[in-house]
Amino acid sequence: MSYTQFRNNYLTEAENRLAAVNISTATTNELLAAGALYKMAAAIAEADLIGPSALRLLELMSGGQLQTWLQDAANRETFERILSSPEAMRAVAASSTAMQAVAASSTAMQAVAASSTAMQAVAASSTAMQAVAASSTAMSALLANSAAWNTVVASSTAMQAVAASSTAMQAVAASSTAMQAVAASSTAMQAVAASSTAMSALLANSAAWNTVVASSTAMQAVAASSTAMNAVLNDSVARGALWASSTALAAIQNAPAAVIDSLLTHPRVSMMNNNPSNLTSTFISGKSMTLRVRNTGGSDTNYLRDLAGGSGSGDDVFTTTTAWTTRVRAYSNLRHYNWSNNYPFQAYVVNMN
Repeated sequence: MSYTQFRNNYLTEAENRLAAVNISTATTNELLAAGALYKMAAAIAEADLIGPSALRLLELMSGGQLQTWLQDAANRETFERILSSPEAMRAVAASSTAMQAVAASSTAMQAVAASSTAMQAVAASSTAMQAVAASSTAMSALLANSAAWNTVVASSTAMQAVAASSTAMQAVAASSTAMQAVAASSTAMQAVAASSTAMSALLANSAAWNTVVASSTAMQAVAASSTAMNAVLNDSVARGALWASSTALAAIQNAPAAVIDSLLTHPRVSMMNNNPSNLTSTFISGKSMTLRVRNTGGSDTNYLRDLAGGSGSGDDVFTTTTAWTTRVRAYSNLRHYNWSNNYPFQAYVVNMN
């Protein structure tokens, strides 16, 4: 039974029972019971309820008209009651026309952001969140309210809409508080990492990207997305921050094989492919990062230098076999400095300059 059906049925039944009470002959207990029933019926009768006419009112108004309408105290009270009703808010959230008006009104959106009931309905609706994400007014209201923004961050439906909107993502990237919440949420970061629009906004804001590379949760999502990783390798500032972060390098080390596969053909990736004795000269000047390594002649010990950035410093000594192994390390002026069997060595290396 819906909220509306229950309300109407309850009030009908209560009215019938109260009408049957004879005040002059009723016992004390009967009067007490009738009074309690009356009080409950009155509370339910006054409870928030949005019908077709109320929803239609929102759908007929523009954001500017709604903003003006809400300046009246009685209208504001009516709107607040709508926001506090789960059923009412589901109806509003499902209406793209109503949500466009709400999203364009700063007063309306501030009220929505302040209502947990309203925010639950909005965050669960792709229709509502598309309207919100397209509006700088709406995004400002959400980002100014930490509880509201946390509701969005926890919802995959909400974050997919945010990640698909350049307006929304630019606002998010510009807010350090919002970015901290996004970077700490695997739900939010999965939506961001899967969206080229979202990644573009993050990579255009160095502070936002630095928040991502410092977060293991955020970098795990980035490293698991070929969309995100290809975007990172295409951006020099992003590459530099990633190269310098041990957190980021660890996440890429544990990336799915399919993501690493997708990077091997990236224009910035080349292969070291020779006997170590022929690889003593600098292979890539400046910053580089290995992705996969192996020896073609058999198990061998490899001696590379110089570890740098997020991988620390000094020499890198490790053993390989003929099987490709993911090995993500950051180097400065990558080269071999020693060898044992001198078997041909192969490594996919990213130019991170």
